[in-house]
Amino acid sequence: MPQDIRPQNAHSPFQGFQKPNEIITPNQFFDVVLPNHSTQVIRVVSFLIRETLGYTNDDGDPFQERFQFSLQQIAKGANVAPSAVKKALDEAVEARFLNCVQAAVPASPGRPSASAVYELRWHDYSEGTYVVDPRKFRGFFAAEGNRTSIPEEFFSHVIPNHPKSLIRFVGAVIRNTLGIKASHGRGRVKRAKLSYGYLERYLNLTSHTLSAAIRKALAANYIIRVEEGVFDPHRPENCRQAIYAVKWCHSPTPEAPLSTGEAGHTKNYSETTPKTTAAFHTKNYSPNKRFLNRNHSKQQVPAVKIQDSNDIEEAFRLLREIGFLERDARALAQRHSLKDIRQQIDWLKDRQPVNPLAMLRSALEGSWQAPVRSTASPLANAFAQGFYAGRWGHAQPASNPSLQDLRASEALVSKLTDIHGPCDTEDATRWGRGFGSQFGKSYPKLIPSLAYAGRVLADDLLKHHQRRAEGERIRLKRAGPPPPTPREPRDRQGWLDYVAQQEKRLREESPTAFFAFEQKRKAQRKHIDRSDLRPLLVNRMLEIFDRRETRLADLQKAFPNEIDDLETWHRRTQRARAPLLSNHSSQS
Repeated sequence: MPQDIRPQNAHSPFQGFQKPNEIITPNQFFDVVLPNHSTQVIRVVSFLIRETLGYTNDDGDPFQERFQFSLQQIAKGANVAPSAVKKALDEAVEARFLNCVQAAVPASPGRPSASAVYELRWHDYSEGTYVVDPRKFRGFFAAEGNRTSIPEEFFSHVIPNHPKSLIRFVGAVIRNTLGIKASHGRGRVKRAKLSYGYLERYLNLTSHTLSAAIRKALAANYIIRVEEGVFDPHRPENCRQAIYAVKWCHSPTPEAPLSTGEAGHTKNYSETTPKTTAAFHTKNYSPNKRFLNRNHSKQQVPAVKIQDSNDIEEAFRLLREIGFLERDARALAQRHSLKDIRQQIDWLKDRQPVNPLAMLRSALEGSWQAPVRSTASPLANAFAQGFYAGRWGHAQPASNPSLQDLRASEALVSKLTDIHGPCDTEDATRWGRGFGSQFGKSYPKLIPSLAYAGRVLADDLLKHHQRRAEGERIRLKRAGPPPPTPREPRDRQGWLDYVAQQEKRLREESPTAFFAFEQKRKAQRKHIDRSDLRPLLVNRMLEIFDRRETRLADLQKAFPNEIDDLETWHRRTQRARAPLLSNHSSQS
């Protein structure tokens, strides 16, 4: 075990990964750790993988499975700030990536200090089970298989020195090439067809973040783009996925034939990947430097020559109307085409930026693609709008939440529905309004942000709702069962039968309006089914939505002039029933 455990930092541009120097790594590191956790957690887990699996005997077993490092040593080796390393280790233990065999012991009179001892956590899953769900993860796959020989530079060079988005993208290409066996033979896939949508979902990244990560990975010589992708919304048959490959040191672009596998993976037939032995595990550490010299990875965006002076003036006018200074507007109008400027301005409202001018400038310089449309549920949108209404004391929600707000709102609403059960948009708005009011009381001088409030006050919010739900259950238990109300269920059932009769009439007399009602309900159901909520909650919402009672209630709301509501129907039937009752009593 070398004494210097610092990550490798090359001063010269990266030339490519070296094949002989590889580490046999669990595939769950790519499928569970990379897409779901912070940069600090990724770095400390990769550091333990490198120190554990990077040194093996002739049988492939690690020389040592437990390591005793001080927090300063782990921070130095994983390139994590000393103030953040303890939190990262605790998160890794909580996520069941590591085991803390012995906690750190501070020095005391008569007893020296002792460093913490950590080890990778392994788990024997049932036969045929490969877990990628973080909630079901119990440790790395301990049985044979589900491991891949990964270049050691990925752990010592890429992970310690780059942001999470680039690490995830390079890891995705490695996972979909080296991590996939060829359909025939013993080789590994050399190239992978990876669509933009698949990478966004697999890596849990936004469109512009993924685009920047791809550019940086290509410029840094970690990845090769063998073939450009094509997206043509008007002619889907012309669309094709981009093809990526790992950049090997002193090796040409792979030219092996392709055959598409599952989930966008592309399989080709290559020679066998060299097996890892103890002799191959060498680590060449260089003097410590916190970050790589990334000048070689910066791409110059070529200026677009606009020949027509009228286009320049029109672009200049649009930029001035947005709010740019004359000097900045003139420079942007000369570097970018009128078409691009108009397109990015149109997309700006969908991005919902905090600083529109800064985002528009970045979008133009980076040639950003169309913004990702929000897939947030109506409950999440109602919660987010209620948050800002509650913070400012508005009577009616009127804000337009950002994508970050909707993501935070989706997570909070999902947990609140676990506590209270299925809810509607009025409940979500009320919850959000209370959360915004609490944020204003706790942080009166801060600019309101639901994403920030979710990080600092989410635990307090959930505890408050748990206490309230528990108190409601206790009150209901003490109150005993509610008194019987035989009339209301009977009256409601009669009203539902009345609405069902009106449904048949409307289907025949107003087929166009009835068809529009059915199409609207189909769209609502499709939106619920495709929401990002947890499957259990989605199933509950669909079950309620598909009930006969719900459909008939929606029908009455859609045709209020044609169908009486429950109260109106009840009064009308009571008036019609009164003469019959009086006649019966007189005859008696």
